Amino acid sequence: MECGDLICPLCGTALVVGEKALRCRKGHSFDVAKEGYCNLLTGSKPGDSIGDNREMVRARREFLTQGWYAPLADALCRQIAALCPAEHALVLDAGCGEGFYTGHMADSLPQAHVIGVDISKHACAMAAKRYGNCTFLTASAAAMPVRTGAADVVVSVFAPVFPQEVARVLKPGGVLLRAVPGARHLMELKQAVYDAAYENDESKYSLEGFVEVGRERVQYRRFIPDSATIRQLFAMTPYAHRTPREGMARLAKLDSADVTIDFLVLISNQEV
Repeated sequence: MECGDLICPLCGTALVVGEKALRCRKGHSFDVAKEGYCNLLTGSKPGDSIGDNREMVRARREFLTQGWYAPLADALCRQIAALCPAEHALVLDAGCGEGFYTGHMADSLPQAHVIGVDISKHACAMAAKRYGNCTFLTASAAAMPVRTGAADVVVSVFAPVFPQEVARVLKPGGVLLRAVPGARHLMELKQAVYDAAYENDESKYSLEGFVEVGRERVQYRRFIPDSATIRQLFAMTPYAHRTPREGMARLAKLDSADVTIDFLVLISNQEV
């Protein structure tokens, strides 16, 4: 595990690698788990489970490794390569989940140090076990254990963004890269579930303290041949938590679907 840019979540001093642990000069110590990640989430007990549970993480891993969102991973890697061509760049994936996109970033940028941060220890454990070329940390994206001004690029893929914290960890001239749903994302599933399906509002993605300097649309269609994958896909969206029972019953009746996948990759700089 690399940690030259990591800081202690308790006192803010630099963390150094010890024997199976990260330690700061003030004596705070954090064990590196057998899977290879380190839990730097303060205020939680060893048995606490925050964020996605093991079943949710496993379902997301199963869906993503089938390649349904591979074009988005490719687009993110292409943008990052263009944004940080220098060697030894630091790429910070804030809200990395089970590591699918983080691992792709590290594979495509062997000269960079890629750190994934997620509040779920189950996600970090699964990520670290598969993607050994990244550093994975359990921590909140609102208080990342990364030194001020360290990151060349901060990436957020369908995750909450805390603009003040992103501004803190970015280098001067650093870039925020976000993946968000486009207007037509999963429109066919929404039409099957809701009486009046609507397009996503693409104007709502402004962020205080940042100015958008570019965007790339990643749009394609996929035929989903079975109901289990349809349910997996829908469960990864916010709709799964706010769809009424009758809508979920309609979804359950779908045994296949031709679906529009529509994402925006937003590139933002800090306001001067």
